[in-house]
Amino acid sequence: MIAFVVSAYLMQAMFVIGLFAGESFAWASYVGLGLALVTFVFGVIVVTKSLTGVAEEKVSETMIVKLMLIPYYIINFIIGVMLAMGALINIMVLPIILVVIITIFTFTYFMVVVTSMPNARYLVKKVWKEPDGMLVFHIVLHFLFITDVISSVVLYEQTKKREEVKE
Repeated sequence: MIAFVVSAYLMQAMFVIGLFAGESFAWASYVGLGLALVTFVFGVIVVTKSLTGVAEEKVSETMIVKLMLIPYYIINFIIGVMLAMGALINIMVLPIILVVIITIFTFTYFMVVVTSMPNARYLVKKVWKEPDGMLVFHIVLHFLFITDVISSVVLYEQTKKREEVKE
């Protein structure tokens, strides 16, 4: 999962450089596209490992990854707002900017899904063992923006308390 996060940040850095540095850094956008493909492949690998149970991610590791990605989400939001404001100034580029904004949103949601899969698998296994409405609520929260981080932190705290009680 760490390779996924690193590639996501590198991808974002290249896109930001390509967006703001001018024509002499146009290569950064192409590198960003390559890194987007690498990030997508890493994300598919993480999801596949989570669904098949090959990699047992701990709840704490997933929470840390989600907390590490908060700046990534904030930067994506800022870039999306800037693009939307740019589209309002020049209506001729509106269709292109809408496609870019939808692409940014889609990829950002892909990040949420990928980072949520280990905890979702953990929660689904728990629901099968002992049905609980709160666990189902946590599964839903893991697939919504912002609430996925909150649910991950709450899940970590609950898991930590249960482990302390067992000892």
